[in-house]
Amino acid sequence: MKKRVLSIIMTCVMAGLLLSSCANNNGGGTEKSSDPLKIGLNPFPTYFLWYVAQEKGFFEKHDVNVELEWFPSYSDGLSALNSGNVDANSQTLSDTLPPVGKGIKLQIPMIIDYSDGADGFVVDPSVKSFEDLKGKRIATELGTVDQFFMLTVLKQHGLSEKDINYFNMAIADAGSSFLAGKIDAAVIWEPFLSETLSSGKGKLLFSSKETPGLLMDTIAFRESIIKDRPEDVKNVMAAWFDAVSYLKDSPDEAIAIMAKHAEITPEEFKVSLEGVKVYDLNDNVAAQKEEEAYTSVKYNGEQVGAFLKDLKFIDELPDMSKLYNPSFINQLADEK
Repeated sequence: MKKRVLSIIMTCVMAGLLLSSCANNNGGGTEKSSDPLKIGLNPFPTYFLWYVAQEKGFFEKHDVNVELEWFPSYSDGLSALNSGNVDANSQTLSDTLPPVGKGIKLQIPMIIDYSDGADGFVVDPSVKSFEDLKGKRIATELGTVDQFFMLTVLKQHGLSEKDINYFNMAIADAGSSFLAGKIDAAVIWEPFLSETLSSGKGKLLFSSKETPGLLMDTIAFRESIIKDRPEDVKNVMAAWFDAVSYLKDSPDEAIAIMAKHAEITPEEFKVSLEGVKVYDLNDNVAAQKEEEAYTSVKYNGEQVGAFLKDLKFIDELPDMSKLYNPSFINQLADEK
């Protein structure tokens, strides 16, 4: 399976490197542009806040032209960023490391959230412990954060991928396959996690609430956008923080917007949102601390990088000083 993961990564990498070369030959850009910034998002609860920023006019307020690109499959968004089909993408820190390690130039200027119960192992009621997962059919999406989550948690409990019967499925398909009895366990995120559990056909064996900060979500930009359009990048982030504030101050209205785009009820969406710790500006300032905690971006990246290197998903440990760029956060904090 590792060979298949590396094959996917290399395909995206070659496309990304070719596109980066073309961009370099065209020269630099300006700080602001009338061209829309294309931001990718997918079905994870917090990412729907981009629609709040759009519908409440926060992009217009901060004079930035944004085009939201919807990807029903999480991995399609990763590929779109790596190949340059979007300028930025909502994705986890762990999924940003492999393409960077292969030469695609990305930067993370902002943390969106961390999963605090929004990802989990749904198992058949007969499964009482991780030991019972040996030989069982377990599904999650190849090359995504929940594959990393699955492997990390299995390792914590003395197991490896060799001990299970792994099936590669899109997150939504993993949930529906579990409900249909085709697999014994699924590692999935919200809102599919709550939907699967509410059926009564399975139980939660383990969730990301037990690993706070491990699954950190970010907005990752192509480095060329950071360099050529810094004012637009900062304004996108300012609009995001306005959306976060709107969620805190007017939760019913914000959740109604998010639920509409998720195509579930506000009540269902509220439950799924309870599994994430949404980051505001102050949280992003605190995330810069260098401490041995997964809530520290530097520590998180280094630890996740070491794990991925051990699995041979990457060749070298990431240089977090190049990947993580909190300068825009500090500018916004100074302006506050």
